[in-house]
Amino acid sequence: MSQGDKKVTKKIMKEGERYDCPREGSQVKVKYTGKLEDGTIFERKGSDEEPFEFMCFEEQITEGLDRAVMTMRKGEIAVVTICSDYGFRNAECHSALGMVPENETLLYEVELISFTKDKEFWKMETLEKLEACQRKKDEGNIFFKAGEYWRASKKYEKLASSSLEIMMEHQDYAQRY
Repeated sequence: MSQGDKKVTKKIMKEGERYDCPREGSQVKVKYTGKLEDGTIFERKGSDEEPFEFMCFEEQITEGLDRAVMTMRKGEIAVVTICSDYGFRNAECHSALGMVPENETLLYEVELISFTKDKEFWKMETLEKLEACQRKKDEGNIFFKAGEYWRASKKYEKLASSSLEIMMEHQDYAQRY
């Protein structure tokens, strides 16, 4: 992965299947262990019998781990190194297994077991598209009311681009007939 500012790097330990990766909104199943640089385990999620399930880019895990998982393929195992900017930010954090100090680099051993993507917008019928837009608006409103403006703006951006696509489809249809 190691792109851009190199604040999140990924070393592939076992190649995954095919070429498809999860994207924002994908439901993923993983198992991972989070460690500090000294090897102290601070978090462990999922197992072979019961993987940890979450939705990509919904802030259910650290941003860096989210970004790394979205570059993985089914069955891939990787070691992900995350600087504090994409980890737990600049505050101490209590996890189930221990304390994560401020500004700590995090190491995760991650296996992407499986994932399911939402239906592609262009494959949806008009009613499905309108319902998807309403969901994005509702999600954005929830984030906005909670003071999570960045997350709200991401939902509103998706809503705006999706709404524009619907309008363009109908304008094109009206011009043809």
